[in-house]
Amino acid sequence: MSNITFSQAKLKGEARQNAIQTVQAQLQAAALKAITPRLTSFLEAELQAKLGRARYEPRLVGTEPRLIDWQCGNCGCDDANEFTRDGHYQRSLETGWGHISGLRVPMLECQKCQHDARCGSKLGYFGEIQAFLVGLRSKGVI
Repeated sequence: MSNITFSQAKLKGEARQNAIQTVQAQLQAAALKAITPRLTSFLEAELQAKLGRARYEPRLVGTEPRLIDWQCGNCGCDDANEFTRDGHYQRSLETGWGHISGLRVPMLECQKCQHDARCGSKLGYFGEIQAFLVGLRSKGVI
C-alpha cells in the first residue's frame, strides 16, 4: 500500500486525479481480498447443504433418495447420497469489484457412473455466486 503526501492546499488537476485513482485501486484490492474467502466459504456451505453432510462424513448408501437440483452430467442422477466430494478446480470470476482468479470451486463425483456432477439450478453455480455478492453488498458487508 502506498502513501500519498498531502499539503494543506487542495489537490488540483493531475495530482488530484492520481490521488483518487490510488485510493480507488486500494479500495478495490481490499474489497477483492475480503470477497474471496467469503466466496470460498459460500461454495463449501452450499455444497454441504446440498449433500446434507459435512466434509468427511460418510454418504448414506441404501437409504431413501435425497433429491437435489444438481445432477450427474452423464447418467442424470440427482440423489445427493450418490455424490462424493472430488476435490476442487480453479476458476476466474469477474465481479463488480474486479477480477478474482484462483477461486477454488468444489467438485462432485457421481458414484453410480464415476462422472462429474454439475449444478442444475436456473442461475448456474456462478449466477448464484453473483447473487450472493449482490446480497453481501446490499447488506453493507462488502
